[in-house]
Amino acid sequence: MHISETTVRRPVLAAVISMFLVLLGLVSYDKLSIREYPDIDKPVVTVSTVYRGASAEIVERDITQILEDSLSGISNIKEIKSESKDEISSIRIEFTLSRDMESAANDVREKVSRAIPRLPKDSEQPRVAKSDTDARAILWIGFTSDQLDSIALNDYLDRNIIDRLSILPGVASITVGGERKYAIRIWLDPDKMSSRQITVDDILNAIKKENIEKPAGRLDSTDREISIQVKSKLSDIGMFNDIVLKNYGNKKIRLGDVAEIIIGAESDRGFLRANNKNAIGLGIVRQTKSNVLKVASAIKNELDLIRPSLPKNIDMFVGYDQSIFVNESIYEVRFALLISILMVIGVIYYFLSSSAATFIPAITIPVSLISTFYVIYILGYSLNVLTFLALVLAIGLIVDDSIVVLENIKRRIENGEKSFNASIEGAKQITFVVIATTLVLVSVFLPLSFMGGKTGRLFIEFGVVLSFAVIFSSIVALTLTPMLCSKLLKDNTKAKKEPILISKFRNFYKESLLESQKNPKRVYLFSIAMIIISMLLFQVIQKELAPTEDRGIFIISVKGPEGSSLSYTDSIVRQVEKTLQPYVMNNEINTIFSIVAPGFSGRPGEVNSAFMFTTLTDWGTRRHQKDIVREIFPQLLTIPGARVFAINPPSLGGSRFMPPVQLVISGNNYDDISEWGNTLINESSDLKIRNSNIDYKITSPRLNLKINRDKAYELGVSAESIARTMETLLASNQVTTFSKDGLTYNVILQADKSFRVNGNSLDNIFVESSNTSLIPLSNLVTYEETSTSQSLKRINRMPSTIFSASLAPGYPLGDALKDLISVTSSSLPANAKISFSGSSKEYFESGNSLVITILFAILIVYLVLAAQFESFRKPLAIILTVPIALTAGLYTLFLTGASINVYSQIGFLMLIGLITKNGILVVEFANQLREKGMSVDEAIFESSLIRLRPVLMTTISTLLGAVPLVLSSGAGAESRYAMAIVVLGGITLSSLITLYLVPALYRLLERK
Repeated sequence: MHISETTVRRPVLAAVISMFLVLLGLVSYDKLSIREYPDIDKPVVTVSTVYRGASAEIVERDITQILEDSLSGISNIKEIKSESKDEISSIRIEFTLSRDMESAANDVREKVSRAIPRLPKDSEQPRVAKSDTDARAILWIGFTSDQLDSIALNDYLDRNIIDRLSILPGVASITVGGERKYAIRIWLDPDKMSSRQITVDDILNAIKKENIEKPAGRLDSTDREISIQVKSKLSDIGMFNDIVLKNYGNKKIRLGDVAEIIIGAESDRGFLRANNKNAIGLGIVRQTKSNVLKVASAIKNELDLIRPSLPKNIDMFVGYDQSIFVNESIYEVRFALLISILMVIGVIYYFLSSSAATFIPAITIPVSLISTFYVIYILGYSLNVLTFLALVLAIGLIVDDSIVVLENIKRRIENGEKSFNASIEGAKQITFVVIATTLVLVSVFLPLSFMGGKTGRLFIEFGVVLSFAVIFSSIVALTLTPMLCSKLLKDNTKAKKEPILISKFRNFYKESLLESQKNPKRVYLFSIAMIIISMLLFQVIQKELAPTEDRGIFIISVKGPEGSSLSYTDSIVRQVEKTLQPYVMNNEINTIFSIVAPGFSGRPGEVNSAFMFTTLTDWGTRRHQKDIVREIFPQLLTIPGARVFAINPPSLGGSRFMPPVQLVISGNNYDDISEWGNTLINESSDLKIRNSNIDYKITSPRLNLKINRDKAYELGVSAESIARTMETLLASNQVTTFSKDGLTYNVILQADKSFRVNGNSLDNIFVESSNTSLIPLSNLVTYEETSTSQSLKRINRMPSTIFSASLAPGYPLGDALKDLISVTSSSLPANAKISFSGSSKEYFESGNSLVITILFAILIVYLVLAAQFESFRKPLAIILTVPIALTAGLYTLFLTGASINVYSQIGFLMLIGLITKNGILVVEFANQLREKGMSVDEAIFESSLIRLRPVLMTTISTLLGAVPLVLSSGAGAESRYAMAIVVLGGITLSSLITLYLVPALYRLLERK
């Protein structure tokens, strides 16, 4: 017995099936996590090593290269990147997608542990971490105080806030911006040291000997045992001041005699300012699989509990909240989902003029949608912008199945059949069409699983969710819809008069179809001409990775000349803050987080750089973010003495701190890549790119010291003693720790700033000779001032530099990269290896793979249709309409000024499924009519007229499903528009053309 007949004869069974699916969906919905995008984390492991006082060259030679040598033997490495800066080595290992993350991290740890014996003894232990593309702060909380200094403020947060927030569910870690941890700073005075015959080694040894706390055994008696603890741990400034270094004559020389000892900040190389006030920022990093909205809500609820207990002299505010964008974006899509459902139901009523008939798809739409939540749950997916977009765009497809079945049953009733029999036979008659169209739509999105890059993984969830929504709709259409028709549609119902617009269009179509059958060459020539013109349009339509979204935040990058000081960089940042003040006054900018020398949570930062997080006010109260940035950009370019530019954070791919254009130049040595990079800057000056730059520049001042080893040997001074003395006085030396109110802090030695001004400072530094006399360091070393690069990058173990640039308005990423490739081909030598990074890399990976995916989808659809029709020829009448659909999409992009990007390309995939679905409706019914004895011309003509109403209904339903997305505004509107406009314009134009092209192709193919 046919499934539709079974459900019509057993209506309770049909109802139970749908109720069961709805129940599973509702239970699953409550368990789903909510996030902005699907989980697209790459298997990446990072290795970070701190080597205090070491230059970038030493870090690369003694840390980075040794670790790279050890790591290179690990299997399934896709790319290995390293960056060596002063004091820190960072290595990023990206594995192939098939590699298990835990296994990869364990292999990295093993290789690193084997390399540790070859690393410098005074370097810190390498830190291995599983990197995560979501490991960014979803929330920034700012703390300011008019009375407390930043050190005291930081300490309050350490003791009262950070731990309280870090234990909340879903929180992975807390990043501290502008960190000012307590430390005892011992500022040494080399003049006082030399006059008292005190060396750095004297001070280091004295502190280590005096600041101890060790167990000293126990006392045993007959009935008691008492442990003994030697408490000699120093705990305040006075105790450090009193440390005896040596006797000088009859007087004890104490540490306080040769140094100023204060409670200060562990590091003064950077700070954070919020709205022109010095501040400490806490960044909340969530766990990978956690719900961003729930984590943000938990944090904000905890902040509400914290606020009443805050000291009156501390102000707390949320400076950035990613959940606002996510929440707003998902709200907009949910709203579009509701509007689409209502509009589609309205269209059905307009066509069928029956409340009972309209009620049926009004039931089947939510059943299909809600059922899909169960699949999302069991596959481990999340509710995100793309899964909701899939559901919105699926509405037109979901209702199609019910419309086809309903319309066929209703037409048979209007022709005199009883509703019971019409429901059974009408569903049977259309079953092949429902199954065929479902398989075609699923086949269209199957190739998404083969897409490469991050965008490929991004859209897999979109395709799977949309496919299962369609699968559920076909199940409901063949079970629930026939049953409801048998119960709700009355017998002997006469066909109501068609709406006047539909009637006029039907008459026009009938006449024009007859004319096209007489002159089919016109249809062929018109279609071919459209395709040829579209090929030309493809060349002129802008191409980019993704449209620029209004995310409510933009970033300003500040880069001073290499070698510039912290105060110099701060002066530039203050000029930028002044430039932004009018926008604060106009209520467009809400918060400005200025991070000078960004180095979060103890990691060293570059004092000549800064980032400014600029959060905007609510979407409805201001201009579009892109317009604000476009207005600010030229003002920033006028600020002298630094490279200052604004960045719209990318919605897909790349770092939010880097501009979109990132071209990697690799070679055998740094001299070559520096020359090639500067050549590219000069040769690309005519392109419409801005702020072009390379990150390898030999402009950072460096003082190179050379030890006179023979002289040092004669005087009994070791190279180790010289290096340790210089490290302590110039670079700082974390020599020990102290405890304060239950927390442990560092004790740091360093020469006072007045002794660290220039090379002449070496005259004030002394080391001890073998006969205990003090020797000026300048007698043992020579120095010269040179230039070097702050950063040394290696990509796949080759010296590399990244050419980066921002884009001028109206100059898309695709054109920029195409032009740059042309410049590199003509201006750089053959041994210069060129690759891409960030958004540029994602652009190529997604673009190339998606073109192949579209071709693959067309092939799969053809094979599916061939299997269903049991013919390789019959599907051609359907599949040959696909180029017209893609052509119509290109015309739409050209006319609207939209770009080709990953979202619009997914829209092209949808067009393939939509246009073939309409073709199947006509071709299958024509085949049925031919089986009854009609000729080819009669069958296709009759089928086209009979199927006009369902074709129009399904087409308009699909269009209306996309309309709310095209007209939407607010958070994420740009990406929704990019996908929906292709569907809206493409299906409108292509459906009109294929109303004539399918019959013409059918007649051409079936006559042979």
